Amino acid sequence: ILVEAGEDCDYIYRYEDVRYCYRIRFSPVLGKNKVQVGRIIHVSDITEQAELQDQLQYLADTDGLTRLFNKTALMSRAEQELECLARRSGGHFSVIMFDIDEFKQVNDTFGHEAGDAALLYLSEAVREFVDQRMLAGRYGGDEFILCLPESDLDEACDLAETLRRHIESGEISVDQERLCI
Repeated sequence: ILVEAGEDCDYIYRYEDVRYCYRIRFSPVLGKNKVQVGRIIHVSDITEQAELQDQLQYLADTDGLTRLFNKTALMSRAEQELECLARRSGGHFSVIMFDIDEFKQVNDTFGHEAGDAALLYLSEAVREFVDQRMLAGRYGGDEFILCLPESDLDEACDLAETLRRHIESGEISVDQERLCI
């Protein structure tokens, strides 16, 4: 089908859970009277390039510390979700925004490593409770956002409370001291 169409394209092929990527280009072969008498089909394996591009996109979209979406990626994905919801003629979309109480005091008292440990603890807790349809990201500093497509207010409140209790019950260890978040 690709050869019959004769249009340049990228082709992705999956075999045994491995992705292979190819770039296919067509060039006409012209005869003496400049009439096309054939074509050259050039196939390049761009799998490595595609993998590097995927890694670059991951780095561009991900907060380096928490490995959650960064603010830009989170807002872009949330906008896409809202557009999909609008095309489907509505539905629920909830957002939870939260931060770490007294985060500045943690940094000032115990140092930025303790602050990083608190952010990591929080992001791990978020990962534990967020499913595939939800979006989780670091909005900035100690602020986080969860976007919950197809979740109503009651579901969002339940998740927020469950997450709050889980985080509240945990501790992080900093210089042999236990800190509650």
